[in-house]
Parts: sequence; structure tokens; C-alpha cells
Amino acid sequence: MVGGDGMRDEKAEKPEKAEKPEKAEKPEKAEKPEKAEKPEKAERPEKAEKPEKAEKPEKADKPEKADKPEKADKPEKADKPEKAEKPEKADKPEKAEKPEKPDKKEEPQRKEWPNLPITIGEVETSPGETRSFALKVSEFADATPIRVPITVVNGKGPGPTVLVNAAVHGDELNGVEVVRELIFEVEHSAMRGCLVCVPVVNVPGFLNSTRYLPDRRDLNRAFPGDPEGNFAERIAAVFFEEVVKKCDYVIDFHTAAEGRDNMPHTRADMERPAVRKVARSFGSRVIINNPGNRSTLRYNANKAGITAITVEMGEAHHFQFDYIKEGLAGILNVMVDLGLIDGTVLPPPFRAIVRETQWLRANRGGILLLKTRPETLAFEGDLLAQITSPFGAAVDRILAPFNGIVVGVTTEPLVEPGAPICHIVKVEKTLETVKRELGATQEFEIKSSFGPSGASAFEEGAITDDEGRGDPHLESEGPDGGGDDSDEEEEA
Repeated sequence: MVGGDGMRDEKAEKPEKAEKPEKAEKPEKAEKPEKAEKPEKAERPEKAEKPEKAEKPEKADKPEKADKPEKADKPEKADKPEKAEKPEKADKPEKAEKPEKPDKKEEPQRKEWPNLPITIGEVETSPGETRSFALKVSEFADATPIRVPITVVNGKGPGPTVLVNAAVHGDELNGVEVVRELIFEVEHSAMRGCLVCVPVVNVPGFLNSTRYLPDRRDLNRAFPGDPEGNFAERIAAVFFEEVVKKCDYVIDFHTAAEGRDNMPHTRADMERPAVRKVARSFGSRVIINNPGNRSTLRYNANKAGITAITVEMGEAHHFQFDYIKEGLAGILNVMVDLGLIDGTVLPPPFRAIVRETQWLRANRGGILLLKTRPETLAFEGDLLAQITSPFGAAVDRILAPFNGIVVGVTTEPLVEPGAPICHIVKVEKTLETVKRELGATQEFEIKSSFGPSGASAFEEGAITDDEGRGDPHLESEGPDGGGDDSDEEEEA
């Protein structure tokens, strides 16, 4: 009996062990121990005991030991693989991206330029040869041919083909001399690539000393041309197909129209990377960023995938040798940058790339007195020109609308309402640099243009009506019509 009672006691003790899972209060796990009765073989209860260890963190703040797993965070040492991130040093292969130098080594790409003969019209020029000939583009009214003079210099080595042309407007002569000097004054024996030189595109206009063709059409408003179109479009079509499309780059020289004068500057679509590269290497101090008129040579060349810029410098009917020298230096800069010749690209003293430009126009007719000239820095509100009646009374003033550089002016002393007076480009970011470069000489140049008294020779009194009477809304300010400030405020 005692032994039997003892046996019962042992069985009772066992449930007490079952009560221990009650301590675990994870009865669900306690249900597992029922399964664990079978798994006594697997001793899964021991796994259940492991949860008891999980309880121990409750008993003891030994979770600090669990903090030891934080030591296991020492795998942060595994962060040393972050040292493996030293492959960021492998970013040093970005230095290996110095193969970007190979980008500079677009030279290998340059070596990929074909070193082949070039054919324009029926004339073939082989590598190492220079040929001068005339391309027929149309006929005069007497049936004699209109022929455009062309000189092709094909270098001994591979490189791009560059077209340099002038006188698309027949009376714009500065570019004609630039191209002539490029042909006759520059050594070509070591040149790579090909140079196509066209000193005169508009031969009829050149012979008649006029901007236009005989039918009064503007050749630079006829591109890319039409073989079945009008006279200008037919000439443009031949020139574009036979010459422009044979080239990789185009530098198109112009001057201001008759009766105007321009400082040397470049016009280019700077949103095109290849155009931007050429425009910057040419070295003009001012670059006007625009794509150009849709019927110009420049616009249509770029549209056809041929990189083109326009260079404006000086006035029509004249050779201005300072500008001619600057134009030739710009071509040589581009040839160096494109790899046609060896040398160094010479940067300008400053470079202003501008978008905003404005032609300031006369509001009244009369006699024009200019206070400014091309290459002059003007500040907002500056007096740039004054218009007077034949009796000497001031009838209009032209003020600078913003800080900028005067790139073009009229050369005509007589103006009508609407006549263009000054072409000014807005300068903001490079203003301080421009002030340093232009400001020092500007004051002397203006004074020397107008005699000892300089700009003070201008009449600063009230603007008057046609009969020389003071402007009625200014008469109350005094016998002379008011002070300078009040006049400028009225004009503003």
C-alpha cells in the first residue's frame, strides 16, 4: 500500500512538472509537450526548455547576455566588408575612368575619320592634295554660268572635314579676307583631315556689292534649298548638296547688314554639345545662344547633323583688319580643338554666353547722335543715343533697358520711327569680369569719339515737340523743362 501510495505520489509529482509549463504560460507549447510525450525520443521538450531560457531573460536582466548577441553585432566587423566597400577604392577605377581621357582621346575617334578623297562637283581631291576650282550653281540672265570659287585642302592624315565659307550675303567682306588668308597664309603641309574653303558663296551679290541676289532675294533665307524652287532656292540646293553635306563642321562668316556695325561675336545653338564645343573653342567674347532662323545655312546644317556656327564681325563693304585677324585666330583655334593641326587653343579674355538680346529702336524720326559703339558695356538706364529735330531740339532718347554689352549699332545718321539703333545683349553672371575687361578702355574710347568734351557734348535738356516747344508735361518743372532725373523717369 505504501508502495502503491508512493507510486501515486510520483504520478502526482509529474503533473507538477506539467505545472511548470504553466509557468511558461505558453500552454500552446504545453500542448506541444503532449506531442512531446512521443518526442521524448526527440527530446523536443528540451527545446521547450530553451524557451525557458527565454523566460530567464524575464528573471534576470541577463538579457544583457542577449546584449552579447549585440556583440554578435560584431558582425559589424563584418561591416569590415564595408572595407570590402573599399571597392569604393575600386571607385578609383573611376580614375580608371581616366579612360575618359580617351574621351579627350576622341583622337582614336578622330583616327576613325576616313582618310579618303573628297569629291565636290566633278572634282576629286585626294589626301595630301590641294585643289582650287569653281562649282557651277546657276546661270546669269545671259546664260553665262554662275560659279562659286572653292579651295579644298585634303590633309595627309585622317580627320574631320571643315567648311569655312563667307559672303552668303554678297556685300559682307570681312569673312572673304579671313577665308583667303586661311588658304594662302596658313601652312597646310602637316594638316590632318580636310579643309573646304569658300570665300564667296553669293557670287552675283559679291559682283554687284549687294547683300541680295539679282531677284532681290536673300540667299541665307533659302536653305536647304529646292532644285525646283526660285532662283535663291536653286542656288542654295546646289551648294547645300554638293558642299555642305560633304562636311562635318561649318563656320559661316557674316558681318552686320549695310548701315550697321557689329562687334565680333558667335551665334550658336549651345544646347547641342558638338556646337557648344566648337563655339567655345572659336574664342569669341560674346556667344548668342539661339538656333537661328529656320531658313538659314546654320540652322539647316545643324538639322542635317552637321555642326555649324555663325560668326558675325564688323560692317558691310569694308575690310576691318583687326576683326579679320580675330576671325582667322578663331578658325585656327577650332582646327586645333578638332585635331586638324597641332597647337594650343587660345581663350578669350572673357566669355559671355547670352540668351536675352534686344534691338533698341527709334520712337521718333530725326538726326541720330550715338553715345555708344560696339564692344561697349552699358548699365541699365544709361543714355545710349539721342534723336534731335533738324532744329537741334531733342525729341527722343534711347536708354539701356538692362546691364549688357552693345554688340551692334546703326551707322546711319538719319532715322525714322522704328529704325534699329542699338543691339544690346543682357549680361548678368559675367558682369564683373566684363567690367574689368571693357571698363578700363571704354571711357577714353567714347571721349575720343566725340572730342575733348566726350559724352558731355550731348544735349541733356527736355525732350521737345516738333516745333521746339518744351514737352507740356515737363514745363511746370522749370524754364528748361526739368532736370535730367525727371526726364529719364518720364522716358522710363
